[in-house]
Amino acid sequence: RRITVRFPVFGNDGWVETLEIAHWTNHPGWVAAVRREEAACPDTGERRMFYCLEFEIPPPWVPPHPGPWHDDLYVSRSENGLRFEQPGKLVVRHGGVPSLAAAKDGRIFLVFQWFSFDSPEGFDKIAVMVSSDGGETWSEPRVVEISGLPEGHSNPCDPMLVVLEDGRFRLYFTCSPRPGERARTLSAISEDGYRFRVEPGDRFADPKKDVLDPAVVFFKGKWHYYAPIPGERGRAYHAVSDDGLSFQRLPDVEVEGMDFLGCAVVDGEVLRFYGTGPGGVRSATSDDGERWTVERGVRVDGGADPGVAKLPDGRWLMVYTRLR
Repeated sequence: RRITVRFPVFGNDGWVETLEIAHWTNHPGWVAAVRREEAACPDTGERRMFYCLEFEIPPPWVPPHPGPWHDDLYVSRSENGLRFEQPGKLVVRHGGVPSLAAAKDGRIFLVFQWFSFDSPEGFDKIAVMVSSDGGETWSEPRVVEISGLPEGHSNPCDPMLVVLEDGRFRLYFTCSPRPGERARTLSAISEDGYRFRVEPGDRFADPKKDVLDPAVVFFKGKWHYYAPIPGERGRAYHAVSDDGLSFQRLPDVEVEGMDFLGCAVVDGEVLRFYGTGPGGVRSATSDDGERWTVERGVRVDGGADPGVAKLPDGRWLMVYTRLR
């Protein structure tokens, strides 16, 4: 449901007033668009310019307070993995925590946390979209199936998708297996990227803290696992594994000016982590997965928690969260 409110333009006052209303409204997430358009004045019929606020009224299953359901996902490209197109292109309304993976057949899989405003069955669920043209166009969102979770588990979230050497898909995600247990990283396996079955055991857990937002990558013969440590800026858990299932915890990693909230991507002999920092998406590099150096500048202004993939043609594709 959408409601449009129009303000007549008197010099610049109309635009300023519209921006202030968009900023100070009690429900900023409801503001779907701010635009300028010409329309007939209701009283006189005279055509004049209006500045418009378009409000999207959430359906009843959406909580009545700010949250990730008001964020959107945007896609951007780069020739070198450092300078990405700006602004990006809207790809998902009401989504977050994106992860990109290139399948063996060249298709690009995008998994993310979906907060559908069209159906309660798609609200706060892990969903997938697929592109067969390098991210130019995408299929409609589809909720993934995850079988084998124990009774009483929390809602799976924070998806991270990887493609195995044999072409199968492994989905790492955050979940509390049973009521009262801390959130941890679990995994599930799939032949097609849509239907997953849970793999036994935990991939990573901390008995003292919830573990959220995993990032997993295969680099120099090992699977590397990262997850930001709650309440500790710039610090992250780090673990390694030979098979992507049994991870051995190593000393935590740390950088200044960036949180390990995002993903790691191999670029030749270097591992690059695209994370979240002041001003937007930032990045850091490492040649061993342990010692990190933050790169100068911002990869995407105003972005957060990105998913990135290097395409077969050498270009880079990023999907990032943009807060409203």
